[in-house]
Amino acid sequence: MAIFVYEAVNDVGEIVKSTYSAENKNAVLEMLENKKLYPIKIEESTGKEIKLPVFLQRIKLKDIAFFCRQVSSLLDAGVPIADVLQIVKQQIVNKRLKRAVEDVSEEVQTGMSFSEALKRQEVFSPLLIHMVAAGEASGTLDFVMRRMAEDYEKEYAMRKRVTGAMVYPILIIVVAIIAVVFIVTSVLPKFVEMFTDVGVKLPAATQILLI
Repeated sequence: MAIFVYEAVNDVGEIVKSTYSAENKNAVLEMLENKKLYPIKIEESTGKEIKLPVFLQRIKLKDIAFFCRQVSSLLDAGVPIADVLQIVKQQIVNKRLKRAVEDVSEEVQTGMSFSEALKRQEVFSPLLIHMVAAGEASGTLDFVMRRMAEDYEKEYAMRKRVTGAMVYPILIIVVAIIAVVFIVTSVLPKFVEMFTDVGVKLPAATQILLI
Protein backbone atom coordinates (compact mmCIF):
# COMPACT_ATOMS: atom_id res chain seq x y z
CA MET A 1 0.00 0.00 0.00
CA ALA A 2 1.36 3.42 -1.00
CA ILE A 3 0.88 6.92 0.36
CA PHE A 4 -0.51 9.50 -2.07
CA VAL A 5 -0.34 13.28 -1.78
CA TYR A 6 -3.38 15.02 -3.21
CA GLU A 7 -4.80 18.47 -3.81
CA ALA A 8 -8.52 18.89 -4.35
CA VAL A 9 -11.26 21.51 -4.30
CA ASN A 10 -14.32 21.21 -2.07
CA ASP A 11 -17.84 22.34 -2.89
CA VAL A 12 -17.20 25.87 -1.59
CA GLY A 13 -14.08 26.38 -3.69
CA GLU A 14 -11.47 25.80 -0.98
CA ILE A 15 -8.28 23.90 -1.82
CA VAL A 16 -7.69 20.85 0.35
CA LYS A 17 -4.20 19.32 0.64
CA SER A 18 -3.59 16.05 2.45
CA THR A 19 -2.32 12.48 2.15
CA TYR A 20 -4.08 9.14 1.81
CA SER A 21 -2.91 5.55 2.09
CA ALA A 22 -4.25 3.40 -0.75
CA GLU A 23 -3.34 0.60 -3.14
CA ASN A 24 -3.51 2.79 -6.24
CA LYS A 25 -4.56 6.18 -7.61
CA ASN A 26 -8.06 4.94 -8.46
CA ALA A 27 -8.70 4.24 -4.79
CA VAL A 28 -7.70 7.83 -3.99
CA LEU A 29 -10.09 9.11 -6.67
CA GLU A 30 -12.89 7.01 -5.20
CA MET A 31 -12.19 8.40 -1.73
CA LEU A 32 -12.24 11.98 -3.04
CA GLU A 33 -15.50 11.35 -4.85
CA ASN A 34 -17.07 10.03 -1.64
CA LYS A 35 -15.93 13.19 0.14
CA LYS A 36 -17.34 15.34 -2.68
CA LEU A 37 -13.86 16.69 -3.45
CA TYR A 38 -12.69 17.50 -6.98
CA PRO A 39 -9.07 16.39 -7.56
CA ILE A 40 -6.46 18.81 -8.87
CA LYS A 41 -3.34 16.71 -8.37
CA ILE A 42 -2.63 13.20 -7.08
CA GLU A 43 0.95 11.98 -6.73
CA GLU A 44 2.51 8.99 -5.04
CA SER A 45 4.68 10.16 -2.18
CA THR A 46 8.41 9.43 -2.09
CA GLY A 47 8.44 10.15 1.65
CA LYS A 48 10.21 13.51 1.33
CA GLU A 49 7.18 15.69 0.67
CA ILE A 50 5.26 14.71 3.79
CA LYS A 51 8.03 14.04 6.25
CA LEU A 52 6.76 15.28 9.60
CA PRO A 53 8.70 16.26 12.70
CA VAL A 54 9.27 13.35 15.06
CA PHE A 55 6.96 14.79 17.72
CA LEU A 56 4.09 14.70 15.22
CA GLN A 57 4.83 11.18 14.02
CA ARG A 58 4.91 9.52 17.42
CA ILE A 59 1.71 8.04 18.80
CA LYS A 60 1.95 6.91 22.42
CA LEU A 61 0.19 3.93 23.93
CA LYS A 62 -1.91 6.27 26.05
CA ASP A 63 -3.26 7.88 22.86
CA ILE A 64 -4.40 4.52 21.48
CA ALA A 65 -5.78 3.59 24.91
CA PHE A 66 -7.79 6.81 24.99
CA PHE A 67 -9.17 6.09 21.52
CA CYS A 68 -10.23 2.56 22.50
CA ARG A 69 -11.72 3.73 25.79
CA GLN A 70 -13.83 6.46 24.18
CA VAL A 71 -15.07 4.15 21.42
CA SER A 72 -15.99 1.52 24.01
CA SER A 73 -17.89 3.97 26.22
CA LEU A 74 -19.95 5.37 23.35
CA LEU A 75 -20.71 1.94 21.90
CA ASP A 76 -21.78 0.78 25.35
CA ALA A 77 -24.18 3.74 25.44
CA GLY A 78 -25.80 2.52 22.22
CA VAL A 79 -24.24 5.04 19.81
CA PRO A 80 -23.68 3.61 16.28
CA ILE A 81 -20.03 3.17 15.29
CA ALA A 82 -20.28 5.75 12.49
CA ASP A 83 -21.45 8.39 14.98
CA VAL A 84 -18.94 7.20 17.58
CA LEU A 85 -16.03 7.94 15.26
CA GLN A 86 -17.46 11.35 14.39
CA ILE A 87 -17.46 12.20 18.11
CA VAL A 88 -14.15 10.61 19.08
CA LYS A 89 -12.13 12.21 16.29
CA GLN A 90 -12.92 15.62 17.79
CA GLN A 91 -11.57 14.55 21.20
CA ILE A 92 -8.16 13.29 20.05
CA VAL A 93 -5.19 15.60 20.64
CA ASN A 94 -2.40 13.71 18.85
CA LYS A 95 -2.38 15.11 15.31
CA ARG A 96 -1.31 11.95 13.51
CA LEU A 97 -3.84 9.77 15.32
CA LYS A 98 -6.53 12.39 14.79
CA ARG A 99 -5.94 12.36 11.04
CA ALA A 100 -6.03 8.55 10.99
CA VAL A 101 -9.32 8.44 12.90
CA GLU A 102 -10.78 11.06 10.57
CA ASP A 103 -9.93 8.82 7.61
CA VAL A 104 -11.39 5.78 9.39
CA SER A 105 -14.56 7.73 10.13
CA GLU A 106 -14.96 8.71 6.48
CA GLU A 107 -14.44 5.12 5.33
CA VAL A 108 -17.03 3.82 7.80
CA GLN A 109 -19.47 6.50 6.62
CA THR A 110 -19.23 5.02 3.11
CA GLY A 111 -20.19 1.56 4.40
CA MET A 112 -16.80 -0.02 5.08
CA SER A 113 -16.46 -2.08 8.25
CA PHE A 114 -14.60 -0.59 11.21
CA SER A 115 -11.87 -3.25 11.10
CA GLU A 116 -11.30 -2.81 7.35
CA ALA A 117 -11.05 0.96 7.80
CA LEU A 118 -8.52 0.51 10.61
CA LYS A 119 -6.49 -1.81 8.38
CA ARG A 120 -6.00 1.02 5.85
CA GLN A 121 -4.18 3.09 8.47
CA GLU A 122 -0.60 2.36 9.49
CA VAL A 123 -0.96 3.60 13.06
CA PHE A 124 -3.10 0.73 14.38
CA SER A 125 -1.52 -2.57 15.40
CA PRO A 126 -2.49 -5.88 13.75
CA LEU A 127 -3.63 -7.11 17.17
CA LEU A 128 -6.12 -4.26 17.55
CA ILE A 129 -7.39 -4.76 13.99
CA HIS A 130 -7.90 -8.51 14.50
CA MET A 131 -9.63 -7.98 17.84
CA VAL A 132 -11.96 -5.39 16.31
CA ALA A 133 -12.80 -7.81 13.48
CA ALA A 134 -13.58 -10.50 16.05
CA GLY A 135 -15.72 -8.07 18.03
CA GLU A 136 -17.68 -7.11 14.93
CA ALA A 137 -18.28 -10.76 14.05
CA SER A 138 -19.45 -11.65 17.57
CA GLY A 139 -21.39 -8.46 18.28
CA THR A 140 -19.16 -7.62 21.26
CA LEU A 141 -17.23 -4.67 19.84
CA ASP A 142 -17.85 -2.53 22.93
CA PHE A 143 -16.39 -5.25 25.17
CA VAL A 144 -13.40 -5.80 22.87
CA MET A 145 -12.57 -2.09 22.75
CA ARG A 146 -12.81 -1.86 26.54
CA ARG A 147 -10.43 -4.81 26.96
CA MET A 148 -7.99 -3.32 24.45
CA ALA A 149 -8.12 0.01 26.29
CA GLU A 150 -7.32 -1.76 29.57
CA ASP A 151 -4.43 -3.67 27.99
CA TYR A 152 -2.93 -0.53 26.45
CA GLU A 153 -3.34 1.37 29.73
CA LYS A 154 -1.57 -1.39 31.67
CA GLU A 155 1.27 -1.56 29.16
CA TYR A 156 1.68 2.22 29.21
CA ALA A 157 1.73 2.26 33.03
CA MET A 158 4.33 -0.52 33.11
CA ARG A 159 6.59 1.29 30.63
CA LYS A 160 6.22 4.47 32.66
CA ARG A 161 7.27 2.66 35.85
CA VAL A 162 10.29 1.12 34.12
CA THR A 163 11.33 4.52 32.77
CA GLY A 164 10.86 6.09 36.19
CA ALA A 165 12.96 3.37 37.83
CA MET A 166 15.79 4.08 35.40
CA VAL A 167 15.81 7.82 36.02
CA TYR A 168 17.15 7.69 39.61
CA PRO A 169 20.33 5.64 38.95
CA ILE A 170 21.05 7.70 35.84
CA LEU A 171 20.65 10.88 37.90
CA ILE A 172 23.05 9.52 40.55
CA ILE A 173 25.66 8.71 37.87
CA VAL A 174 25.35 12.18 36.32
CA VAL A 175 25.71 13.88 39.72
CA ALA A 176 28.74 11.71 40.52
CA ILE A 177 30.41 12.62 37.22
CA ILE A 178 29.76 16.32 37.82
CA ALA A 179 31.21 16.02 41.34
CA VAL A 180 34.36 14.29 40.07
CA VAL A 181 34.86 16.88 37.33
CA PHE A 182 34.41 19.67 39.87
CA ILE A 183 36.95 18.12 42.24
CA VAL A 184 39.53 17.53 39.51
CA THR A 185 39.19 20.98 37.94
CA SER A 186 38.59 23.15 41.01
CA VAL A 187 39.60 21.45 44.26
CA LEU A 188 42.72 19.46 43.32
CA PRO A 189 44.59 22.40 41.75
CA LYS A 190 44.37 24.20 45.10
CA PHE A 191 45.80 21.16 46.91
CA VAL A 192 48.59 20.93 44.32
CA GLU A 193 49.46 24.56 44.90
CA MET A 194 49.40 24.08 48.67
CA PHE A 195 51.60 20.95 48.60
CA THR A 196 54.02 22.62 46.19
CA ASP A 197 54.38 25.67 48.44
CA VAL A 198 55.36 23.54 51.44
CA GLY A 199 57.60 21.28 49.35
CA VAL A 200 55.62 18.09 49.98
CA LYS A 201 55.33 15.44 47.29
CA LEU A 202 51.80 14.79 46.09
CA PRO A 203 50.21 11.42 46.94
CA ALA A 204 50.28 8.87 44.10
CA ALA A 205 46.48 8.81 43.81
CA THR A 206 46.39 12.58 43.37
CA GLN A 207 49.10 12.45 40.72
CA ILE A 208 47.10 9.84 38.78
CA LEU A 209 43.99 12.06 38.82
CA LEU A 210 46.01 14.95 37.44
CA ILE A 211 47.40 12.96 34.51
